[in-house]
Amino acid sequence: MTRGEHTSNRTRRRIVLVANTSWYLYNFRAPTIRRLVDNNWDVTAVVPDEGHRTQLEELGARFALWPVRRRSLAPWHNGAAFAKLCLLYLRLRPDVVHHFTIKPLILGGIAARLLRIRGIVHSVTGLGLAFAGSGLLRRIATAGYRFALGGNALTIFQNEDDMHVFVSAGLVSYGRSLLIRGSGVDVDNLALIPPPHSDGTVTFLMACRMLWAKGVREYVEAARLLSDVLPQCRFLLAGDPDTGTPDFVPLEWLESVNSLPNVEWLSYQPDIRPLLARAHVVVLPSYREGAPRVLLEGGAAGRALIATDVPGCRDVAENGRAGLLVAKQDAQGLAAAMSALATDPVLRTTLGSEARVRVRALFSEDAVVGHTIAAYRSLLARDPEEAPSVRGNGRRKEGDRSETWNGWHEELELDETRARGRSGTAESNGPESGALVLSLDLELHWGMRDRMPADGRYRRNLVGVRDAVERILETFHEYDIGATWAVVGSLFAHSSDELRECSPDIRPTYDKLDLRPYDEPVGGDHRDDPLHFAGDIIEFIGSVPHQEIASHTFSHYYSLEDGQTPEQFDHDLRSATLIAGRRGFRLRSIALPRNQINEAYHEILLKNGFLCYRGNHQETAADTHAGWRRRLDRAVRFADSFVSLRGLHTTRWEDVAEDSGLCNIPGSFFVRPCGRSWSPMAKLQVRRLSSAIEHAASKKELLHLWWHPHNFGVNTDDNIRMLRSVLETFRNCRERSGMRSLTMAEAAAEIGSQTQPRRAHWEPEQRSWSLGVEIQRASF
Repeated sequence: MTRGEHTSNRTRRRIVLVANTSWYLYNFRAPTIRRLVDNNWDVTAVVPDEGHRTQLEELGARFALWPVRRRSLAPWHNGAAFAKLCLLYLRLRPDVVHHFTIKPLILGGIAARLLRIRGIVHSVTGLGLAFAGSGLLRRIATAGYRFALGGNALTIFQNEDDMHVFVSAGLVSYGRSLLIRGSGVDVDNLALIPPPHSDGTVTFLMACRMLWAKGVREYVEAARLLSDVLPQCRFLLAGDPDTGTPDFVPLEWLESVNSLPNVEWLSYQPDIRPLLARAHVVVLPSYREGAPRVLLEGGAAGRALIATDVPGCRDVAENGRAGLLVAKQDAQGLAAAMSALATDPVLRTTLGSEARVRVRALFSEDAVVGHTIAAYRSLLARDPEEAPSVRGNGRRKEGDRSETWNGWHEELELDETRARGRSGTAESNGPESGALVLSLDLELHWGMRDRMPADGRYRRNLVGVRDAVERILETFHEYDIGATWAVVGSLFAHSSDELRECSPDIRPTYDKLDLRPYDEPVGGDHRDDPLHFAGDIIEFIGSVPHQEIASHTFSHYYSLEDGQTPEQFDHDLRSATLIAGRRGFRLRSIALPRNQINEAYHEILLKNGFLCYRGNHQETAADTHAGWRRRLDRAVRFADSFVSLRGLHTTRWEDVAEDSGLCNIPGSFFVRPCGRSWSPMAKLQVRRLSSAIEHAASKKELLHLWWHPHNFGVNTDDNIRMLRSVLETFRNCRERSGMRSLTMAEAAAEIGSQTQPRRAHWEPEQRSWSLGVEIQRASF
């Protein structure tokens, strides 16, 4: 058996976690290690031995010593560290290696590629000093990243800004990148920490490694400014100097902090809960972060947050909702924000409550660890017994153009709970290549309940969805296709109890009683009711790179039906974003059920954080007539799927952005299922869709195909063969003219609109900074 080769009698997967300190793995990755061990993975920690070996072994991980020096640039030392890592990989024969922090990422990435390890994962947890300037260190880091991140490696980022930096620099492609926010926090445990008793004192907490780039100097200066004018405030600073980096704060300086009024420096506290129990507000004025742990822990405990408006921090502390954002390296602005929260207990409580909801929805330990392990499994997709996964060797196909996606994140400024009026401003009328967008509406029986009984003749299609999804994803993987999966929010629920918990209080009152969904009988979970729960399917899709989870509303909401109201639609979308957020998904795109587009509801879509929707192409609009005119229109649309009656339905890039601030990615064709892949009708449809793809490629326009997974729930083999025939045409167009495969969110970000984002912004009314002068409260 060759190195790394899978054998059927080996039941335990081998994973190696590599970091430059054992402290990092224990402090940030203990939940992942624990979950891997519980799921019968063989885990080895490859780290220096500086004090946490016993704790890692108690988690169930094996320990392998790797004597690496974080700060050393000496070629002989790094060469020895690289050689040692190669020997460890040869001995351990891992199925997956996961590298954390810059030096393990570069040295480990090169070693893993040279040794042809099957699953290579890198975590970029922040850009650090290597990207702080333009000197030798940055050039060395960039060159190392360029080789280490190549091949089949999957790179995980903690925020979109860092991902954009790497994609724009050509270090990674979007198709081999994954966004997983942070390392996860135990939201239930931290939520039990009560706030301090109210005796008039307001305590601020900054807990982190003592580095200047964390904003330690600014925090202490803000405390000094406030100590006289707000004597009821206390300022805690907790953490040790990290002498492994040149940016560390000297111990003598930290000890001198204790001489300032109301300021207390504490050494590193392994358990943050006692500190949170003393604090009303958590502060982190860092210069740049990945997904800062202290803000996540503070938010989970319901503490108001203050942070700098920089990558990572702004992902956690939403300005004006979950916290306050200030400019970096601005001690006076920081003091103003701290003054605002010190003097307004209602504002502190409100921001703390919002922070708890936000962290629970987006950064929970369960979601982060689940997505991380799903990423591991997706890389082992070659093995048929590995699930959930995508089969195939994961190698990039000839003609791949994913590297031309560099920079699409630059135009994508998203917020989980607020509207964004634009994703950027296009410098031209549109991209210089055509694009294929695929979207699939995952609805199971929620989308059929008023038309087909759960035990009726269509049940075979619905039961076949799980197999169809796997086969579709295999095909997408083979052709390097991205797709948007519009999911009915109810399907996210793990149980009937969670479904009831997340359902909106204000529900649709359709005049047609059979459209009302909340009387639908459901089982306990997906095991006994696979037609109404699909958490397993959604997790599977989410584990596959370049697949977007989008919304199909929470209840399969019909926005043009008589009886429903804008308020009901708003509450439905709130429930959809809430339950998706619990699973770690942020909904950017929406496909409205039965393509019922109510333009009066665009403001509600923006309010709930949606970037784009699937509209109706002018030639393929949804039914608006009644009686014979409706039947005639449906007949013409059906025939148009096979022969050209209404044109090729492509969309010009300049027509994507709308004045409302949303982007409309119109549906061009519904891909109709076939009984036999090479029946005359199937051949006609393949020819029709192929012509449309070639037209979009030649005209540099956008083509959007959509269908439901349940359409492929029967005759799956024949339908997959038909899909492959269509995608062969796309692959040829990609090789000839650079046509791209985009999700709906990517297509929207590619072009953007001309409207400015309506972003919450906070500034002080007046700044008076001399000692002894009262600092003014803030306004919003």
